Amino acid sequence: MNSPEPVASIAAIAEDVGDGALVGAGTVTTTQQIDSVIAAGGRLIVSPHCDFELIAYAVKQRLTVLPGVLTPSEMMRAMDAGASGLKVFPAELVPPRGIKAMKAVLPPEVPVFVVGGIHAGNMGEYLAAGATGFGIGGSLFKPGKPLSDIEKDAKALVAAFHNARETAK
Repeated sequence: MNSPEPVASIAAIAEDVGDGALVGAGTVTTTQQIDSVIAAGGRLIVSPHCDFELIAYAVKQRLTVLPGVLTPSEMMRAMDAGASGLKVFPAELVPPRGIKAMKAVLPPEVPVFVVGGIHAGNMGEYLAAGATGFGIGGSLFKPGKPLSDIEKDAKALVAAFHNARETAK
């Protein structure tokens, strides 16, 4: 929700992909933003923090909700509030060994996505530690970056993810 015209972008993507992808918004901090995402056809809410009222509101709207968490206490409280999964943020503060330790105390079915500081070079370690997936931001997009460079970097990230996933098996 912190990019130019996020609701218009969500609506365009949701219309284009339909049920072929889970479309939504990140950096969601208010229930009004959740309502905007819903109106645009989004079904995913990702927040930078662990706001229990926000989680409950998103759950009531039958959305997938991934709150930002950093500690095991926040993780457990977010799950108790109904979170669909967890967004560990900022991941650069939690090395893969930390993710592994946290996954050891979480129910095994809880998806854990690491966000912040993720790049092609560290995906493998996080997957091996138990991460479900990633949120990619700065290593992919920066204002003014040519679209051809974004495409090249996106393909490299996807390839790195597939390679890391195969290695982690």
